[in-house]
Amino acid sequence: MRRVRRATITSTIIVLGTDVGEQWIITEPEKGLFLPIKRRLELKPSKGFILNLKRKVEGSRILEMNQPHLERIVHFHLSKGGKEMHLYLELFGGGNIVLTDCKDKILACMKTLRVRHRTIAPGKTYKLPPRRGLMIRELDVEELYKSSSTSEKGFAAFLVSHLSLGGEVIEEALVRHSIALETPSNMIDTQTSKSILDEIDGIVSKILMGVVEPTLLQKNGTPTTLLPFRPSAAGEVKTLDTILEAGDELFFKGILPKKIGDARIAHRAPLEKKLKLISKLETQRLELMQRSSEVRSSAESLYLKTELLTEMFSDLLSATKSKEAKLLGKKYDELTVTDVNLKNKTVAFQDPRYTYRLDFSSPPISSIGKLYERAKRIERGLGNLEERIKRLKEEATMETDTKAKAIEEDVLILEPRKRRWYEKFKWTFSSDGFLIIAGRDAATNEALIKRYSLPEDIVFHADIYASPFIILRTNSEFPSDEAISEAAIFTASHSGGWKLKVAAVDVYWVKPSQLSKKAPSGEYLKRGSFMVYGKRNYIKNVRLELAVGIFSHDKQYTLMVGPFSTVNRHCQGSVVIRPGRDRKLEASKRIVNILLKQVGKERVSPSFTNYMARELLKYLPTGGLEVIGAN
Repeated sequence: MRRVRRATITSTIIVLGTDVGEQWIITEPEKGLFLPIKRRLELKPSKGFILNLKRKVEGSRILEMNQPHLERIVHFHLSKGGKEMHLYLELFGGGNIVLTDCKDKILACMKTLRVRHRTIAPGKTYKLPPRRGLMIRELDVEELYKSSSTSEKGFAAFLVSHLSLGGEVIEEALVRHSIALETPSNMIDTQTSKSILDEIDGIVSKILMGVVEPTLLQKNGTPTTLLPFRPSAAGEVKTLDTILEAGDELFFKGILPKKIGDARIAHRAPLEKKLKLISKLETQRLELMQRSSEVRSSAESLYLKTELLTEMFSDLLSATKSKEAKLLGKKYDELTVTDVNLKNKTVAFQDPRYTYRLDFSSPPISSIGKLYERAKRIERGLGNLEERIKRLKEEATMETDTKAKAIEEDVLILEPRKRRWYEKFKWTFSSDGFLIIAGRDAATNEALIKRYSLPEDIVFHADIYASPFIILRTNSEFPSDEAISEAAIFTASHSGGWKLKVAAVDVYWVKPSQLSKKAPSGEYLKRGSFMVYGKRNYIKNVRLELAVGIFSHDKQYTLMVGPFSTVNRHCQGSVVIRPGRDRKLEASKRIVNILLKQVGKERVSPSFTNYMARELLKYLPTGGLEVIGAN
C-alpha cells in the first residue's frame, strides 16, 4: 500500500504498488470498491482518521485479500515491519474502515459503533457483523421448503432474507423460471424450489469462475447498478467488455454525479431557509416603512392643527360624564371627534387622511412630540432590520458563489495522461529540440547516469555543492552552441546555487565515459555521486534563471520548466523565475494562475489550479524563488 488519501467527502483512495505499476482502489460507502482505469480523482491531503490510517498502513504489503462469506466487507491481511494487521472495509450502514492488529484488536476506525452484537471502537476486538444469510451451497433444500411452505412472504423476499446474495441474482433466477417475484412462498413446491436454487447456484458459479457479462442498468442514460450478467428482463442496459470498465463508468457517471447533486441539495436546504427569512424580513421592512411614513406624516399634519387640538382638548377637560355623548361627532374645522373616553382621558378623531387617538390630559404639543418619538423608534428599528437583511443577502450570495461551487470543485476528475519516460526526472527541451534531463534526487541522479545515459550524450554538472548531473541527449548529433548554453543554464539553476541565491555559477560538461563510481583509495562516493576523470569543458558565470510554460504532449498539456529561450520556443505562455524568498507552493499557485490567464483558461476550479501547482513543485529547483515577470 503506497498511499492512502481522501478523495471526496466520503471516498477514500488506496494506491497499491504492483508489478505492473500503480493500481487505485476507490472505496465508496454503501456502494463498493472501484478500480478506476480511465479516470482519476484528485488526491486530497489526509487528515483525521485517514491521516492516522495513512501513517499505519502506508508501506505495508498485502498478504491476502478476501470477501468474508460474500458479505459487503473486503478484508486485507497486511504486513509491515514484521507485524501483521487486518484492514476491513465495510460497505454497508453508511460504510466504515477498521484497522486491527494480528489478533483483531482495533487500532483505528473511521466511525465508532455500539450495537447489541458488536462494538467498533479502538481497543475493542473486531467482530464481523451477523451474516445476512447462508451461502447458496450451505442451504438445505428440504429445510428451506419447510420454512417457505408456512411463509406468506413473496418468494423473492423470502430468498433474499435467507441467502447472502443480492436481490438481482435471485430476481434473475425467478425470471428465468417465469415466476413472479411476489408469488407467495407457500405456493412454491419442493421441485420448483430446488430448480430455482440450482439456477442461482449456476449464476453464482459462473461469476466466481470469471464468466461474466458486465452490464450496467441505466435510468435515462445514467448508470445506476452494475451486474456481472445481462438480466433476462433487461430494460435500459449497457454491456461493457470488462467489470473494471463497467465499474469505472458506474462510479464516474452514476455515483459521483449523484453525490455532487445530493451535496448540492443538502447545501441548498439552509440556503433556502435563509432566503425565506430574507423574504419575510423584506415584507416586515415594507410594513415598517409604511408605518413610519404614516406616523411621521400624521405628526406633521397635527402640528399644523395645534390650535384646533388646543380647543378640542379644552372642551374635553371641562366636559362631564353626561356630556360625553354630545361630544361625539363634534367638528373642529376638518377634525371630527369619533370616540371619547373621559375616564382614560383619550380621544379619537379623524381628518380627511388619518384617524388619531391622543391623550388629552397633556397639551397637544406633548402628544404630537410622542408621535415624532414613535416615528423615530420605528425608523431605528427599520435601520436595524435593513442592516440585518443586507448581511443575510451577503451571506447568501457568498454561499451561492463559493460553497455551492466548492461542492463540485472538491471533486476534481483527472483524465490520465500517458507520461513519457523522462518525466520521472526534471526535464526540458533545447530551442532546437534536444532533450535535457536532470536527476531530482540522489536515487534518480544515480539512475540517470547508470541506466539512461548514452555514449554520445553530454553530461553537465555545476561547479558548486549539491548539483545534479544533467544529460543533453544528442541523438548522435553534435548539439548547437545554443543547446549547450541552455543545458548549462538548466544545470546551474538546479544546483545548490539556487538555494544560496547566487546570481551565477560555473558549469562544465563531459562525456558519460568520464564518469565513474570508482572512488580514490580511502574515499567513499555517496549514492548519486560520481567521480569525473579527464578534461572538463567549462562555461563560466552561467546565470540562474528559469521560466515556466504550458507544454503540449500530443494535444495533452503539462508544465515545462527550463531556460526562458526554450520555454518561449516550445510553450504557450511563460513566467520567468529567479532565486528568491517566496515559498514554492504559494509561488507555484501564482505562476499557474498567470499561465492559465495568458492562455485564456483563467476560469478553472481552484482544485485544478492546486493540482497543477503541486505538479509544478516536482520540477522546480530546491529553495525559494521570485516571480520576475510574464511574457
